Amino acid sequence: MDNQIDISSLSDVSEFLERVQKGQQISINDIKIDFVNHVSFKIYGDPDRYNGTIPSSLAQGMCEFQTELYKAFMLVRRETDNLKHLKDSDRKELEIIFKVEPGCTDLLVAIKDVIDSFGVAFERSTQGMTGTEKAICLVLISLILTGAWLIKSRQKDRHIEKMKQLEIDEGLNDTNSQTEQMRLLKDGMVEVLSAHTATAAAREISEGIQSHTSNAVVGVLKGVSDADRVEFNGMAKIELDKRDIAEMIRNPREKLSNKELTEEVEIEGIKKSDGKLTVTCKKVGTDYTFPAYVVTDFIDKDETDLLYESMKLSDSISLFGDYKVRSGIIESAMISRISTPIKGC
Repeated sequence: MDNQIDISSLSDVSEFLERVQKGQQISINDIKIDFVNHVSFKIYGDPDRYNGTIPSSLAQGMCEFQTELYKAFMLVRRETDNLKHLKDSDRKELEIIFKVEPGCTDLLVAIKDVIDSFGVAFERSTQGMTGTEKAICLVLISLILTGAWLIKSRQKDRHIEKMKQLEIDEGLNDTNSQTEQMRLLKDGMVEVLSAHTATAAAREISEGIQSHTSNAVVGVLKGVSDADRVEFNGMAKIELDKRDIAEMIRNPREKLSNKELTEEVEIEGIKKSDGKLTVTCKKVGTDYTFPAYVVTDFIDKDETDLLYESMKLSDSISLFGDYKVRSGIIESAMISRISTPIKGC
């Protein structure tokens, strides 16, 4: 295939993401993912519990890991995470084989076939997603399954600028550099799938993938909550100590919260549709954008005129409303009042 995009490294993922961000249309049939055949959890602690053995709590966690993968697959394949619709053939394709090595408890997880099965599911799915969105979702879940699920998101930095900084920062050691790359790439793909230009199906699938894979890893970590440390090996080596394990169990993924706020923003674009404005905003002092929605039937024209004036003059404006926030990052907002900021004396 002349236009095949081989993705076997983090630099390949970065190149893929930059193509998408530049607007290139990519079919899921155009990409071939070949990260790693196996990932592993090495669990260190009480030798009576973790020396080539599997305590019952860990066995339960392994079952939870498998179940959450089933749910993520069903969401992709059949638009529901209800396992009643999971076929025996699906179970066979997605069955995880755990191999235990002595010395510590080293769980080897055969992951490549699972990723291939997700690829087939995306290819066959009839949801309202574009071909490019399906390709992004497949790369995202592949990255998550090979380690990105263990890295907390911090979407305060733009992907491209941070990736360039990583390339020139020779002071970072290889492990930290790879971990940071994975975080940035994961966040970059989530950002594309969460944008106001993305389809509703893409946003739903992205959210579901992140939720179920987070639950999968937490299932394993709950089963080894008494371990001294856990070492994960996939696309990068990630080490979790007791404190990290407890934090991941307590808060596996940053929750989305609704807050009534007044934010001073800069307007980068306004799109008008029936009875609604979609405003692309950048909070003053930050470098990321988010969509703010204005229902024109409920806001005076004098106020909506302020939006256009603000954009024309490149001035900031104050928007009051219901904001959806995750990890301190605004993902979207529904605006109920628009005003000129009160400048300090």
